[in-house]
Amino acid sequence: EEIQRILDRKNAGLVMLDKSFRCTNEILDFSLQFIDCRPQIESFNRSGDRPEILTPDSHDKLLDGILQETILCREKGLESIGLICKTAKKASQLYEDLKKRIKLRLIKDSMADSLKGIFIMPAYLSKGLEFDAVIICDAVLGDDCTEEDKKLLYVECTRALHRLLLICPARNHQ
Repeated sequence: EEIQRILDRKNAGLVMLDKSFRCTNEILDFSLQFIDCRPQIESFNRSGDRPEILTPDSHDKLLDGILQETILCREKGLESIGLICKTAKKASQLYEDLKKRIKLRLIKDSMADSLKGIFIMPAYLSKGLEFDAVIICDAVLGDDCTEEDKKLLYVECTRALHRLLLICPARNHQ
């Protein structure tokens, strides 16, 4: 109505874009819990694995969880894996911890020319990208989850096409 008034058009129409062609039904349904005004979005009838949540109680278990997930993703034939951290500092620290154990690329300020392989990046650089699998390396859920955390989780989760893992590290290891 507002656009119709501004443009002074009598025959303006509204088209609702309510189909997601990116992720599976399970990932979309999971992701929608993080936004308040839940739009009526439907996935383009594609099913897959349910998102999983891992809660390691040590930094070593966090690293092991990431490594196991990347191996599983490769076995499933998934070519692009995005490891997403809240901040550039956390992404850099995790990259240093993982770089001797798996082949991965740290994305600092611009996107790589190809999205095949394993990438680690801060959340703000993931917007607009899509990966076969996403591992959110420092998710905050439950009572500690702020409105800002929820919005960020929605963006992070919806980067995944086929597989999604959220890792909620123990507080003293974040």
